Amino acid sequence: MSTMFDAISPAFDTMPSFNRTLFEQKQGADEPRFADMLGSQTQSVQSGATNDVRRAAEDLVAISFIVPMLSQIRQQSQAAPPFAATSAEKQFGALLDQRTASNIVRSSNLSIVNQVEQQLRRRG
Repeated sequence: MSTMFDAISPAFDTMPSFNRTLFEQKQGADEPRFADMLGSQTQSVQSGATNDVRRAAEDLVAISFIVPMLSQIRQQSQAAPPFAATSAEKQFGALLDQRTASNIVRSSNLSIVNQVEQQLRRRG
């Protein structure tokens, strides 16, 4: 019965540094098996998908609920001239609202985010 090494040995015979015993060695007990490595990669992909669903739920809540409240508060500001919004604040206010909304949602444990996440998982 021929081995895989026998089929490719002519190519390796020309290589002076090739060690046949290294090629034929079986995996040791301390080396990870391919199936184990594949299983760990599958788990990390699944946890990445879990994080993606959570992030999508957080983004949806931030954009749908928090950003409109923050922009309304910004527009209704009656601050006096030294404290009133400058032209730059007016121009970039929407970006600031989006960033602030994301920070609010990610730093708190809002029940609506959990409910949206559960709904997304049921549909996904």
